Parts: sequence; C-alpha cells; structure tokens
Amino acid sequence: GDISTCSFHATKIFHTVEGGSMACHDEETHRKLRLLRAFGHIKDDHFLAGINGKNSELHAAMGVVMLRHMPAILERRKAQWARYAEVLDGSGVQLARVPAGTDFNHAYFPVIMPTEAALHALLAELAKEDIHPRRYFFPSLTELPYLSAAGTCPVAEDIARRALCLPLYHVLENGTIDHIAARVRAHAR
Repeated sequence: GDISTCSFHATKIFHTVEGGSMACHDEETHRKLRLLRAFGHIKDDHFLAGINGKNSELHAAMGVVMLRHMPAILERRKAQWARYAEVLDGSGVQLARVPAGTDFNHAYFPVIMPTEAALHALLAELAKEDIHPRRYFFPSLTELPYLSAAGTCPVAEDIARRALCLPLYHVLENGTIDHIAARVRAHAR
C-alpha cells in the first residue's frame, strides 16, 4: 500500500499512552502527511485543513521507556498466550491456528465460541466476576447500516458474532488464566 499506520494507544502492547505513526515510501506523500499533522501549516503559510497530530514530550518519553521493556513484555505475553492455548486445547472452542515459523506479538487471544448464545452466557458469567473479555471484531463491517448495501459475507459475519478476545495484560497470572479458561470450557459444550 501507499501508507502504513500504527496505533500507539494505551491498549496496545507498545504504546505512548496515545498517538501513532504513519510511514510511506514517497516524499510527496510524506510532505502531505507532515502538513496534515501540523494543522496544515508550514511556517506562516496555510496549505491544507489539518489537525494537531503531534505527540507531546510526555508521549515520546513514554515510548522511549516502553522500548526498554518490550523484550520482557513480549516474552511474558507469549507465555500467557501459550498458557491459554494449553488449557483451552480440546475445549470445544476454536483457537487461532498460527502457521509454523510465524512470529507475532501475542496482542490478543481470540476464541470462537460454538454459538453466539454461548458467547453471551460466558460474557454474563465473567462480568459478575469483573472479568471483561472483548468483542473487538464485532459486528462484521457488512452488518453496519452504512455499509450493508455492499453485500454480505456470511462466514465473516458468523465468526464476528462468535469471536471473543480473552483478557491479556502484563500481570495476568496463570491462576487467573486457568479460571477464565474453566469458564470458557463450561460454555463451549
């Protein structure tokens, strides 16, 4: 593509509390992005309607600090991901299949429940315990009213209704993972 974007929001593994980055491969696009980021201004000239897209020094400092901790954060997240995979193997929920030789940041642990009703029952039970998995991929874009004219994608829509991302955060302990997995297993039958 022409432009690549990365979010550095606080919910991401690497974050600067807020913000993000953009990368492109040609100088003209880069010049336009710099303009848009700086209110559309260069010095006293106004070229485009832009935004204040510059991060503060605080955000930059947070990013620098995070960089130092990334190896440990990624190692911990990988171990948590492996634990979920181990305790949910054979549970009746679909787990992500990661091709051999693939490396990723283990940001999410998605499961696909057998039915949407099972997903809702699991959400209700976990909410009583103040545990909040997320439906990051719901609804499917084709189910949004302003995009529905584009047609349907039955497989994507079905998966979006049943997909749930289980909690993952740095201090999540194996005991909590096991507890969540037991609840998932109970609703996967």
